[in-house]
Formats: sequence, structure tokens, C-alpha cells
Amino acid sequence: KPIPPFVYKGEPRFNYFQRWLYELMEYFKTSHIRASRRVPRLKHFLGGRANIFFMRKVAQSPKEWTLDKFLSKLFDHCFPANFRMEQRLRLNDATQRGRTVREWVLEL
Repeated sequence: KPIPPFVYKGEPRFNYFQRWLYELMEYFKTSHIRASRRVPRLKHFLGGRANIFFMRKVAQSPKEWTLDKFLSKLFDHCFPANFRMEQRLRLNDATQRGRTVREWVLEL
């Protein structure tokens, strides 16, 4: 039986979002849910801000949404507008400072 992903509540924590996305895609792959049925199923794996976004923007017309479009818009809704720029600046300013490459990459 496929293992469902944890409930994502819209926290602006990238590692948390990334883990939820991985679990979600594994769930869809192992449960053989057709692409056309994936967006409506998302409501079971959302809470908090993420669920509010789903109910306000998607629930009325889920057939107009692709999974890619939903995930992109959910990210934009939950994360600050300048999140990508901040990450880019952080990467540009990053230095290894005597750490192994593995340790350095984990910090990024």
C-alpha cells in the first residue's frame, strides 16, 4: 500500500517543502493515480496556509490546474517574494571555510 505524504501546512521552510514534494511524488507514482486526478487529491495532504490556498484558488475549478502549476503557485504563496534572490545571494557569499565539500553543501 502506498505511503501518503505528511500534511504540508505552508511553512516557508525549503527543506520541509522539498521533503513533502518528494513524498508526494513517490505517493503518486506508487499509487498509480492518473495525472488528471492528482490536483483534486492534494487536499488530503494540505493544512494551514497551504490548505487555505487550495480552497480559495483551486477547489472551485481543479480541472484548470496542472500539478506543476499548482506546486509553483503554492510555493509563491507560502514563501517570501524575495526567497529565490536571497538563496542566490547566500550561495554567492558561501565559503567552504575548512569544511568538507559534503558538510559545506549540506549547509547550503
